[in-house]
Amino acid sequence: MSSNSSTFHISQPYIPVFFEGDSYEFWSIKMKTLFKSEGLWDFVETDHAEASDYKVRQKDYQKQDAKALFFIQQAVDKSIFSRIATATSAKQAWSRLKTEYEGSKKVVVGEGGHRLTENRTVNLRQGDVFGASDRQTDGCGGMREAAAEDESKQIFPVANMDVGRGDVDVDTTVNSLIECLKGENQTKQLSPSIYMVPSTLKDHNPSSFKPRMVAIGPLHREDENLQASEAEKTTHMFNLLSRIVGSTHEDTLRACAQKVNASMDKIRACYAETIIYNNTELAKMMVMDGCFILEFLYRIKNPDKFKPGNMMFVQFTMYDLLLLENQIPFLVLEDIFECTISKFDQTASLVDVIHAVLEHVNPFKEHKLTSSSKTTHHHILGLLHECYEYQEAESLEFSNSRFPSAVELDRAGVSFKRLQDTEWPLMMEVKSRRLPCFSNFSWGKPTLIMPVLDINDFTELVLRNLIAYEQFSHNVTQYVTSYAMAMDMLIDTQEDIAKLVQKRVIVNHIGSNQEAADMINCICKEVAWRDFFYYDQWMELNRYYNGYWSKNVAWLRRNYFNNPWNIIALVAGILLFVLTVVQTIFTVNPAGSD
Repeated sequence: MSSNSSTFHISQPYIPVFFEGDSYEFWSIKMKTLFKSEGLWDFVETDHAEASDYKVRQKDYQKQDAKALFFIQQAVDKSIFSRIATATSAKQAWSRLKTEYEGSKKVVVGEGGHRLTENRTVNLRQGDVFGASDRQTDGCGGMREAAAEDESKQIFPVANMDVGRGDVDVDTTVNSLIECLKGENQTKQLSPSIYMVPSTLKDHNPSSFKPRMVAIGPLHREDENLQASEAEKTTHMFNLLSRIVGSTHEDTLRACAQKVNASMDKIRACYAETIIYNNTELAKMMVMDGCFILEFLYRIKNPDKFKPGNMMFVQFTMYDLLLLENQIPFLVLEDIFECTISKFDQTASLVDVIHAVLEHVNPFKEHKLTSSSKTTHHHILGLLHECYEYQEAESLEFSNSRFPSAVELDRAGVSFKRLQDTEWPLMMEVKSRRLPCFSNFSWGKPTLIMPVLDINDFTELVLRNLIAYEQFSHNVTQYVTSYAMAMDMLIDTQEDIAKLVQKRVIVNHIGSNQEAADMINCICKEVAWRDFFYYDQWMELNRYYNGYWSKNVAWLRRNYFNNPWNIIALVAGILLFVLTVVQTIFTVNPAGSD
């Protein structure tokens, strides 16, 4: 039986090499050759949307651009694909990869076909190509492996290098070091304040650093679980712009974009990580996120004017705005605030609007947060940290490896009292009775006055991000770390939590005292500790606890009076002893006898 049907074969060109993050230069050379062979290089190099005949040949251009984008997507590992997943054109995807992975392009051919590497020599065929060093530097940052491809035959000579002897290119080395010095000078002028938290801190509780509802800034932009909130951002931005009278949405957005663009270098300097997005993409991100944040904060600030909406979205977003990895620079919020909210509400201030949310997430509920005297702030998390700063607090080294727990202090006679409203929410104070003529000597039982800690499902998130911010930021004092260390010394077991709950200096909303104790004990693991603001108080408590009477009283209470039945048994024993003595007296000397 004959058939008129034809068999169609879809041919796909051979992808030269699979890019996994190393040897970008070799990969890009081969991909460029592929694009030129398919007539697609112009779509990778330029944006045809701006071409004069784009409208006439729109479908053809879009088809060729999609084909080039498909080749790039097929030529990268899945770990790399996440960085270009949102790219809508071949040029956009190519630019992102080039921005992040392009490094040194100097490669040479070794004399005698020998490649010199660290601690080893690999024999290659005459004419093979290899990297000038086995590891290439990405600026002054991390090192990248430069694995040479045997197929490549292109030669890039390097001056002043004798590979046979293993010498290095002195001029290149000096120039690289000069670039490091320039980078160091820029770092001193603009220190980063937004970081990716390293695994040493993150692994103890990864959920404390990961956004639940919304991605702010570039660091979590590609998270698939957060893409649904992008539509909510647009809605918030539209609502914010709609309140501005006398200005169109386009005019307001143009003013915002101009301010952001003018500060682009400062914005990039705020991030410790390399930003893979170009200036246009980053500016769009800053304006969108800034408008969303301000609209969200303004609604929280004025609950009478707005309906609460989705309570889960509101709650999770409030805490997402505190994550160290989920911040945008404060200067962006200031610029957008000036272009938006200040136009329709002249009485509002940005700090006051932010404080409306910070009051909800503050774990020290009994203390109203107050703004610091600083005129510049890093970001929203940094503003919360400033509420816990106290310039008059003095820090000293505290090397005592063993400190009595809350239960042990209570057995020794130490009382616990909740801190009333003070200038410093984290203040801890020890009060003792002192002799009128001898102010240096105290008598009686001391009282530890401490802030009330409200423990809920998000307390650990707030404290961990504040501590991480203190760990990595320049010129940020470790107030919260010092407080967390002090609490870790006081709390060893769930009995300590129960005692502090009984004394009303801890409010435990998570129910389990053991879970609360585990959280306090784990929160400072692998944390670098340099400041301790409670040295005098802890030394005074330690001296009292190790005193003769208090130490023995604590021992008696721990071993013989640790529950009511022991006390009842003691009272009964004393009463029986007294009755026995009375009976003996009357037996020896009966009543009425001479």
